[in-house]
Amino acid sequence: MPINVVGATDDHSIRFHQFRIEDMGRIRYRKICEPEDREVSQDEIGKAYELTKTQVIPITDEDLSILPLSTAKAIEIDAFVLLGSIDPLKIAEGSHLQPSSQVAAKPYKLLVQALGRSAKAVVAKYAWSGRERLGLLRVRDDVLVLHAMRWPDEIRDPTELLPPPTEVTDDEIKGALALMDAMTTWQKLTAVDRVQVYETTDRELVVADYRLHGRVLATGKQFAFDMVMFARIRGGLIIWSRIYSNPLDGAIAFDAAEGLLAAITSA
Repeated sequence: MPINVVGATDDHSIRFHQFRIEDMGRIRYRKICEPEDREVSQDEIGKAYELTKTQVIPITDEDLSILPLSTAKAIEIDAFVLLGSIDPLKIAEGSHLQPSSQVAAKPYKLLVQALGRSAKAVVAKYAWSGRERLGLLRVRDDVLVLHAMRWPDEIRDPTELLPPPTEVTDDEIKGALALMDAMTTWQKLTAVDRVQVYETTDRELVVADYRLHGRVLATGKQFAFDMVMFARIRGGLIIWSRIYSNPLDGAIAFDAAEGLLAAITSA
């Protein structure tokens, strides 16, 4: 099935340039050849692999083109999996796949329909810039999307990030679950305002704070919570997020303040 690969996302990040404060003169970086201590042009620059500190092996585009990769000109399907079984941490940037001819239209639509009905995705291999990569093929709005995926050895072990051992009682867990259930099933959200979005030094991570308005269905009581969300965005998807609010606001709105107080004082 012949296809074209089309970018799926746009980067709307605000860009800052560096300037000398004294006269606002633009600061630029130049490509300098170390042995000759001179600036070089792009046509003088090639790729190489540093085997050791004293041995560098030049690599040309022709070298990369003859690598024996079965995925050099095709996407090789490895397996069909449930989309929800894929760890979001493994998913990287995405591209749209477009059928490049009328011949490709029917098999393209067939795969779209089959994946859509099954709620499954395709784990595949493909070559990009001379390197074989792992990919995830899924359907979005009747279009195939190919996401780059990280190999297992590219995922860092988070064990060292675990918090120190601490005890959480069953009553505390039940109290938190009760509050979650209340805020999920007994409320109607009516508005979001005061939205502020902040960029971070990590281009994928954004922080947003906002005020969430709603009404408790059982009592009609109006509420407004101040919320903070941390979200990691990759390939146009939120692949990870954490939302924080003041638990006392929720407890008061849903008449659960006494339960929250009891959970805190018993800790």
